[in-house]
Amino acid sequence: MTRAMGILLLTCIAGVLSLPGCGSNVPSGLGPILPVEGKVTLDGQPLKGGNVTFHPLEQDTKGGVIMGVIDLEGNYSVVSYGKKGAPAGKYRVTIDTGGNDKDQDRLVDLVYADKQNSPLTVTVQENAPAGAYDLKLKISNKR
Repeated sequence: MTRAMGILLLTCIAGVLSLPGCGSNVPSGLGPILPVEGKVTLDGQPLKGGNVTFHPLEQDTKGGVIMGVIDLEGNYSVVSYGKKGAPAGKYRVTIDTGGNDKDQDRLVDLVYADKQNSPLTVTVQENAPAGAYDLKLKISNKR
């Protein structure tokens, strides 16, 4: 193998390892990425699509904004640093609707999309009990 081919091979391997989910792109000192998945409901019915965003609330919550997609059955999971889950800590959660049910989307109060005022908070922790990350929205009376 020539030196040029060896350099090319190493460059390709380094490129693959830098892709999300390959190798480790979790910053050192962040701690483990913990599984986070739940269900978003609107007055007990699954929210049919949209996005969830976790915004760190405390100074000791390491990492940045974490995002996930809500499926048509209201289920979601979040991804951070190319791995499923989020670092431990407390987060304010915002919901951006955008599902296939526009009538349902209109019922979601705009406060849930406000990162300063959303009433939704979660604490990501090891061994979280079942349903710990479920998000229960109420129908808006203001729209």
